[in-house]
Amino acid sequence: MGDHSTQPSAGEGKETVADMMQHLDAAKELDRSTLDRNQRQPKTKLQREFTSRTDVAVLAKNYETRLEETVEFEAVTHRSNSVWKTVAMGVEAHGRLPLYYRLGEMVAYKGYITDVIIEPDPTSEKAEKFIDYVTEDDTFAESNDILGKMAYIVRGGERIEEPFPQTELVKVTNDENIAEGYRYQPAHVYQRDGDFPDFP
Repeated sequence: MGDHSTQPSAGEGKETVADMMQHLDAAKELDRSTLDRNQRQPKTKLQREFTSRTDVAVLAKNYETRLEETVEFEAVTHRSNSVWKTVAMGVEAHGRLPLYYRLGEMVAYKGYITDVIIEPDPTSEKAEKFIDYVTEDDTFAESNDILGKMAYIVRGGERIEEPFPQTELVKVTNDENIAEGYRYQPAHVYQRDGDFPDFP
């Protein structure tokens, strides 16, 4: 009788180094994807508020020339050297977030944060859009990386017809009004009634 055994020929059934590396790369990509999802899950009370409520807003500051650009142009990129993780989560959850801008003690502009990038690689495809919306007169990159530690795109910029003291805004963290002389940013606040009627 003939030999009908199915012994593998030399090399058959053995996983090559290239195959193993491909599996390893796929596993790493899966790990990164899982990590990204976990990092985006709201962990603090503030993050849960910003991802679930539609009456929240961000209070920030900038130079008046930069704020005028949010009115003049359809979209403008602003940057920060701190990471606004809660804001990023809010934008991801709602598609955009209401934004107040103050000049000194007075809240004088408003708009929407529509896109956020954290720890950006300026050479990446994702970063291109943010760089495209940096205005010609913006001087941030003269003393910082072009996109800082975080960049965000502002759309729908408007001057507030009747600027108001920042002390009228209430912080989400403790339900207390912003203190006089408050300088930090971002502040996580509740919207005033009627300021963002079309949100979300």
